[in-house]
Amino acid sequence: MTSCYSFTFSTNAKDIGTFYLVFALFAVIVGTAFSILIRIELTGPGVQYLNGDHQTYNIVVTAHAFVIIFFMVYFILYSQVII
Repeated sequence: MTSCYSFTFSTNAKDIGTFYLVFALFAVIVGTAFSILIRIELTGPGVQYLNGDHQTYNIVVTAHAFVIIFFMVYFILYSQVII
């Protein structure tokens, strides 16, 4: 328990950079899930998996872009600056 606590609240630059990389990898997984959902939806004409809700598709596309740009790219680049 103390190692998780000390790692989470560390002021060491290497620990912070590692924490950023771990968070970026989690963002990669979430962004990839959104990307796969978008690609599955676009495999054929019409609406397949989002139950006819075009607003949900727009939300998924926006969330995918937001996660990839602001969480994955930013945190990977910033973790390289720290490390």
